[in-house]
Amino acid sequence: PNFIVLGVDLAGGVGTNWFRSKFADRHLELGICESAAMGVAAGLAASTGLPIFLPGFATFLMRGWETARLAIFHDRRNVRIVCSHLGLSAGPDGGSVQELSYIATWRLIPNSVVIWPADANELRQVLEWSLKYDGPIVIFTGRNIAPPVTPPSYLFQFGKGSLVYPAPTADLYPRTSDVSLIACGHTVAICVEAARRLGEQEIEVRVANLSTLKPVDTGFLGELQWTSDYLVTVEDHGIGGLFSIVAETLAPMGLSIPIIPIFVNGWGQSGEPLELYDAYGIGTEAVVKRVRELVDDQTN
Repeated sequence: PNFIVLGVDLAGGVGTNWFRSKFADRHLELGICESAAMGVAAGLAASTGLPIFLPGFATFLMRGWETARLAIFHDRRNVRIVCSHLGLSAGPDGGSVQELSYIATWRLIPNSVVIWPADANELRQVLEWSLKYDGPIVIFTGRNIAPPVTPPSYLFQFGKGSLVYPAPTADLYPRTSDVSLIACGHTVAICVEAARRLGEQEIEVRVANLSTLKPVDTGFLGELQWTSDYLVTVEDHGIGGLFSIVAETLAPMGLSIPIIPIFVNGWGQSGEPLELYDAYGIGTEAVVKRVRELVDDQTN
């Protein structure tokens, strides 16, 4: 009874059909009207005092960005905009649906909080946490099931980054690493698999999950910089996303090591997500190859 879900003709696509079937009195189907839906969400949040969830495909929700900027973020309404089917994860839906500027677009709005959970365990915790947060939130999800990367004991902490590989210990620092891979969302699993393969080649790689993209964990990124030879960001996004966040955060501290970006350059196309990740250079093989090149260059 403590939240409302809005629909924009995508309940089946984003999974809220399950919620609608059990709680029809708290699911309001608006039809295809993303811009108007932002205004409705803001109004319901103001009039009911309840958190409002507005899920939809990331590229379609962009139609409501201007409305959201003023009606939701300017007035700090308790709306949770959940952008799904983003990046190359949208796969067969094709380049027109594969929104690749979502991090850049939403994080630049004042008062925005931006989170991209790495797997179902973290997403569940983020949703529960969001019910207690006072203010607007943007949450990202992919299209397919994200492989589990967080342990059952994992606890989401708003505004904090975390190490997911190797298995976290009480003494995270000052343990050093050849390379620290920084990722968010479904690219965390890509990085974990790459780190395992590189470990077999005796290259020490750790994987950082930066699920809270705004506000960013400045101290966490600083620790990674001071205890790594290289930082490599891996994202299902164009320029202006995760790499830009890391660079903007660390530059004022005085960069001591290179930050290498791995991102999607250009428009996407139709295909299976894993195939597209490989084709656009953000898949496991591409990450392994790039890290191998960095380490080899340093050795030579």
